[in-house]
Amino acid sequence: MAKEKTNDIQGLIELGKERGYLTYEDINGALPDDVTSADQIDDVLSVFDELDIDLPDSWFIGDKKSDVETGFNAGIATALVLTGYGESELKKLDRLPDHVADDLLSAAREIVSRTDHR
Repeated sequence: MAKEKTNDIQGLIELGKERGYLTYEDINGALPDDVTSADQIDDVLSVFDELDIDLPDSWFIGDKKSDVETGFNAGIATALVLTGYGESELKKLDRLPDHVADDLLSAAREIVSRTDHR
């Protein structure tokens, strides 16, 4: 199982280098199951920064306070979706994310509208 996750992370690094960015779903799907804290995720994000995977143009999207805080800590834009835990988690935030969306599709549309199309 550990070898599978290592291959997933290698694939994630290759994907990030190819596209120049990664999504939360990309990262979350490749992380080992025991990597759950914001600090551990921050460590992973710093590796991508060292590999010149563009984090300043990346977004961290989630439905929990910890998702938003992880994005803040990584220095990337954040979006909170109100589906899942989002509505109740919004009240817990000390600082608002860059965008609050009704759902993931709405968040994606907003991000695309803010993206410099190269």
